[in-house]
Amino acid sequence: MAKMPQERFTSPIATLVWPHVHAPDTKFDEDGVYTTEFTLTREEAQPLIDLAKKLIAQAKRQKLAKAPNKAPFTENDDGTVTFKAKSKHQPALFDAQGTPMAPGVKVGGGTRARVAGLMRVYEGFGHTGVTLYLNALQIIDLKEFGGGDASSFGFDAVEGFTAPVDDTFPENDPLTEPDEDEEDDDFVDADF
Repeated sequence: MAKMPQERFTSPIATLVWPHVHAPDTKFDEDGVYTTEFTLTREEAQPLIDLAKKLIAQAKRQKLAKAPNKAPFTENDDGTVTFKAKSKHQPALFDAQGTPMAPGVKVGGGTRARVAGLMRVYEGFGHTGVTLYLNALQIIDLKEFGGGDASSFGFDAVEGFTAPVDDTFPENDPLTEPDEDEEDDDFVDADF
């Protein structure tokens, strides 16, 4: 049987959505799958859209696919386009200079990165489509999972309360140890 058309791709710098690249997502697959969605402007997405169309057309010319086409992306209300890439293997991570990143980096949503992988045509579920397989990410602007700051929640600086910079406890903090000569009236001697 002939092999379905496939081709390597590298995206422009995109915004990652729901990346599961430091640990596999086991929600729908007990073995786990590494995944990320990535969002581009329509203009930035067009070369990937064209590549997907080219691969599907090639499969149909070779009579490998006959079903109606399904787009490998979602068009968003704001004019952007979101793709999804997946892999059974953990993708390689590189920094902006192309240096491999240490294991354990928790890439979070909002990270800006280039996505590299393989596009492959499939036919099934009543349609012909393209799967994007995730091989690597080049991290341009890292937003670590769990490391959000105020702006990641939509907050910006406004006038008002400012937390103290000094991380030592004030003298009257109830969590500090009492002086040796202070009596503690809150406790009564008791046998436990």
